[in-house]
Order: sequence, then structure tokens, then C-alpha cells
Amino acid sequence: MIAPFIIYLKNKTSLEFEYKKDVSDVVPVDKGFRITFNNEKIYTYGAERVRYYPYISTREAVRIYEKGKLNKRFHIADNYGRYLIFRNSGSYSDPVKNNADIEICDEKPTIKQNKSVIDYFSEILTHASEISYEMPADEADNKLINQLSAELLLNALNRLDLGDSRSALSNYLDGINPGLTPADEVLIYPFGCNESQKQAVENAFSSSISIVEGPPGTGKTQTILNIIANLIIQNKHVAVVSNNNSAVSNIQEKLQKYGYGNLTAMLGNKENIQSFFKNITEQQADSRFKLSKEKLDEAKSIIKNLDALLMQCFKYRNKLALLKTRLADAETEFAHIQSGQKITSSVKTELDKKFYRKSN
Repeated sequence: MIAPFIIYLKNKTSLEFEYKKDVSDVVPVDKGFRITFNNEKIYTYGAERVRYYPYISTREAVRIYEKGKLNKRFHIADNYGRYLIFRNSGSYSDPVKNNADIEICDEKPTIKQNKSVIDYFSEILTHASEISYEMPADEADNKLINQLSAELLLNALNRLDLGDSRSALSNYLDGINPGLTPADEVLIYPFGCNESQKQAVENAFSSSISIVEGPPGTGKTQTILNIIANLIIQNKHVAVVSNNNSAVSNIQEKLQKYGYGNLTAMLGNKENIQSFFKNITEQQADSRFKLSKEKLDEAKSIIKNLDALLMQCFKYRNKLALLKTRLADAETEFAHIQSGQKITSSVKTELDKKFYRKSN
């Protein structure tokens, strides 16, 4: 049953607002509310002692996540504006604040279809490492490594939540890559960038799946650091994973180098986890990390203006690079002409004027 409202009353002693579930009716009156309780007693409260939230809407057949963890008990959410109540057919929760810690997603209609895909890969992994014939010892060692890898992957597949529609895997299995629309988020680049790196960061925040590739020295690590920085200022957690431990260590070392080591935790295997929590110490947050809303809004405005200026600079730099390439080609061609035939000084002077003209 949907409650028509949520009501909180201020306790006279503690002065705290307390949720009242035994209220049957609320009627606005002059400067307050007339409240009827389930025991049929009626009281009038001043407006300053009442927090009244009327029912707005309901979403059924949903998955409810609280701080990223699935609430398996409820699959219906009633919206009262500032608060939510979760329900199933037999019970309901107390009001829960409707904030960024709560995510409500529709249940996926393609769970069976996606399960068949995962079952297919699980079947491959189950038989991939079976040894059915004699082989050299060194190949047997490699086979053992492959078997361990297959078992790790199989264990990961068995733990997948195929009903989670928020994941990149869900979109991959459904054959889609939906665009994301951040709520007017301003992107920052504290570790520097060029045009392609800036575009890579923007793509990472506008798509649910994004791949950044390039040879060594093209700034992939720098791009990762900028993505991490933006996720942190959006109050999100970031997991950096790799099949190469040194790649993850490199990210951590770079963050430590720039003074952000206190934001990192080197986890992964059991030893790293035990070591981190055993040696964890309380740290004083840098006061520069704290900004008032006014200062934050001002900073975002400045960043927007700088972003437009940066794009203009990239445009001019690309144009300059193109012109330098054309000039180098022309100089090479002119050198070939000079080596092939004699040019008088007067002709050379005229040609030089055409090659090297002062820009306005």
C-alpha cells in the first residue's frame, strides 16, 4: 500500500525531527497542520514543527542500489521528493534520503539472453585447459598457467550480476554503447593535455565504454590521471586495474609525485589488502581541497572560459604545424631545384621573397 505522505515532527526535548509512521491524516490549517494519529487522537502543530512530504510517484520492477550495494529486499520505490520508501509485496522500509547515494535502475529484460552468452564463455573456459594428450614438460607448465587463468576467469564469470544495468558489461552484452550526459560537469586537466588527450578524456565521460590506445610516449598515463582527477572531484571512487602490476604502480607513483598519494590504496591481491589496512594511518586533509560552494562555482566558471581558450589554442597550434609541414616540403623541393640548375642571385632573391614573407 502506498502511503499518501511522509511526515516528521520535531521532538520537544531533543529538537530533532522524528519520522512518524502512525499518522493517518494531515490537514493544513492556519500557520500549521492538524494531524490525526492512528489512535484517532488529533493535534495541531505549528508549521515550524512539521516536515510534510506528499507522495509524488512510484517505480516498480526496479533494482535499488545504496552506496553501490544492491538492496535485494525491495523492488518498488515510492518517491516523496526529499525521501524515498522502498517496498515489496509484504514489507516496506523507513524513509531514505533521496540523494546521490541512491541509484534506482529498471530491471533488465534481457537477463536470460545475457546469461546464455556468459554460459557460452563459461563452457569454453571449463574445457579450455583440459590436457588430453602427452606434451613436453615446458608446454605442460604453460598449460598449468592457462588452467589457473581459466579458473580465475570462470570464478569471475560466476560472480557476475547480470541484472545490473549500470555496468559496461551490460551494455556490451546488449550490443549498445549509450551516450552519457553528465549534469553540467566541467572537466579539468591538472596533469596537462594535448588535443587528442583532451578528446580522450571527454570521450571517457560521454560514453559508457571508451578505449584509449597508442604507442609508448603518447600520453596514455597522463590521460588516465586526468580521468581519475575528474572522477575524484565528482565524489566518485576509481578502480585502476591491469594484467601488469607495474602499470598500476606507475599510476600510483605519479599521483604520489604530485601530492595525491593520500587518495590511493594499492589493493588487488590479499597481501596488498592486508598491508594497506595494517599500515593505514589517519591523515590530515589538505585545506586547499576544501572549497565553499561560491568558490567552487567561481572556479567552474573560470575553467569553462579557459576550456574555450584552450580549444582555440589547439586550433592555432594545428594550423601552425600544418604550415610548418608545407614550408618544409617547399624548402626541400627548392633545394632540389637549386642542386639541379644554376640560379642567378637576382632570381634567388625573388624566390626568397615568395618563400619568406612577413606575416601580418
